[in-house]
Amino acid sequence: MTRRVLRRVADITPPFEALTEMHDRLYRAPLAEFLRPEFEYEPHITLGRAEQPNQFDALIRNAAVVTRASYRGLVQNVSVITLESEREWTRDREVALTF
Repeated sequence: MTRRVLRRVADITPPFEALTEMHDRLYRAPLAEFLRPEFEYEPHITLGRAEQPNQFDALIRNAAVVTRASYRGLVQNVSVITLESEREWTRDREVALTF
């Protein structure tokens, strides 16, 4: 089992209604077959993945140092990727976001 270290976007900056809307639109149409309705969507950033239990605590400590500060930013594009394996992925497309 791979554990992930996540940081909720809502904890970092003002709520991202645009990200939630993009998620909802994606999962209503092109990604509908992958929707997991049992999970409520929360905008987040994946900070790391730990394949071994002993790696997880170190990831948490290292991520905490960086994420203590508040960040404000603008999402200008989204990458569509294919996860080939736990360590390999390919970028299929960059999608520019226009608001």
